[in-house]
Amino acid sequence: KLVWSEQINTATSDFRIAEAEHILSEDPAHMALAERAMGQQKAIIERDYKMLDQKLRKPDARKMLSEFRVKWDAYLGDNQAVLALSRRNNNGAATYLMRHASKRDFDALSTIAGKLADYEADLTTNAAGEGDNVYSHARIVMLIAMLAAFVALAFILTRHSMEVADRQSEPARHAIFTVVA
Repeated sequence: KLVWSEQINTATSDFRIAEAEHILSEDPAHMALAERAMGQQKAIIERDYKMLDQKLRKPDARKMLSEFRVKWDAYLGDNQAVLALSRRNNNGAATYLMRHASKRDFDALSTIAGKLADYEADLTTNAAGEGDNVYSHARIVMLIAMLAAFVALAFILTRHSMEVADRQSEPARHAIFTVVA
């Protein structure tokens, strides 16, 4: 989940960069390359969004993902207007839109994508810490169990040794009592 949320965060920035490259280009071939790059980033975002939508269970994460979807859809609407202006080489109007309404939507989108990535990173860090704690406790329990096993083994061996010693000394005791009697 962490990787998907970070990839979404990165892909939104890469999408924005390709959008700016589209505006800077006056050549239709370069514009097509920029649109292809946007398409690739959009595919990453949609793929990872779908995975997160299936996997996220925490209410806070689900809320952020829903907010991301709303912001992403709004930004894509802005993007279509920017591209329409840019394709006509109306770069002044495209740049204005990109720096104002589109920027506000992108900033909101980017903020929520970053928060989601940070949230998932925190969950991962916390889970790793919990794993370390479980491992430490398991080690302590294992050491106590091993110590108890060694004490039990020592008790059994001592008792067995005493029984063997008693059996071996019995004939000597019998001989001493026979001579004395």
